[in-house]
Amino acid sequence: MLEIRARVSRRTGGAALVCVLALALGACDSNSKSVGGKGGAGGAATGGPGGAAGSAAAGSAGRGEAGGIGGAGGVIGTGAGGLGGTAVGGAGGEVVGGAGGGAGGATGAGGFMSGSAGAGGGPPATGTGGAGTGGAGGAGAGGAGAGGAGAGGAKAGAAGAGGASGPNAGCLPANGATPPPGVSVSELLADSRAGFSGTQGACSWSYGYELPADSVFHPMTDWDAASGIWRAANGSYWTLVAVDYQHPNGTITSGGRMAVEQWSVRRWTSTFAGTVTIAGIMRKVDTGASGNGVDVRVVVDGSVVLMRFVAAGDATGTSYAVTAHVNVGSTVDFVVDPHQGNDAQDSTAVSADIWR
Repeated sequence: MLEIRARVSRRTGGAALVCVLALALGACDSNSKSVGGKGGAGGAATGGPGGAAGSAAAGSAGRGEAGGIGGAGGVIGTGAGGLGGTAVGGAGGEVVGGAGGGAGGATGAGGFMSGSAGAGGGPPATGTGGAGTGGAGGAGAGGAGAGGAGAGGAKAGAAGAGGASGPNAGCLPANGATPPPGVSVSELLADSRAGFSGTQGACSWSYGYELPADSVFHPMTDWDAASGIWRAANGSYWTLVAVDYQHPNGTITSGGRMAVEQWSVRRWTSTFAGTVTIAGIMRKVDTGASGNGVDVRVVVDGSVVLMRFVAAGDATGTSYAVTAHVNVGSTVDFVVDPHQGNDAQDSTAVSADIWR
């Protein structure tokens, strides 16, 4: 077996480190290669390579002291991710140099926390910021690796790819989605049906209502788990948001509800900066004869980018697609209001896919 001995000193002027690199499945620490031992520490200051984890059980992330490359996580077990750095998931070296961002364990946790985003290259002043790669499992979320610090400063590293069950895996359709015709898109960012849940803010979706007089988003607090519906005070108003449809409340109302106009709002908060295409279908779910239709708006950061009237009996509906510029934190609202204040049989489906 070929061995390479390297003597380097810590940045604090400490004792020498001897690292043994085994070219097969060796590691710089004493853990057994056959059971996924953790990768050894990288060399200090100048950064010798850390050892690789074994290929059987879980290995933990290696630790790069100051520019060294730590050992990788175990490739079969639940080993945490990442080459390099001081945290599981791998930031780069602490001072200078040090490649960042290795892969998460093949079925392990992505990133520097279980199931969260994989870290890329770390905070070196110089050196190359590596792209993190999310592990394929890990508490149900492998996670997209964030690009780390690159040569000369922060955020020059590339973004890594998400694992097979990355952070958006439970927020998007399992079988993907069909892009809107005639529009060039590269990635689905959000889906209103797949991302729907009983937790406000999950998958970047929130559920609420708006009063015409204030144009303020009021989050709903009444979650009916049995029916899977968000409501604005169940029994007092018809206003609701469900996975497939929305319903507003009007000044012309029934069933003992209060005669107050509330617009039902499904909101997506952007985690992306750039141009997006917002697409879907608007159609009536309840086509009863008492209804007079609804008005539907798509509103980006308070500005209406699309408005349509959906007739009372329109169960087929029409597709829509509109582009808009968003920033991180921008809001995209899908608003249903009772046409002319009459909320009779106003259940309306407004599906929404957001692409970049």
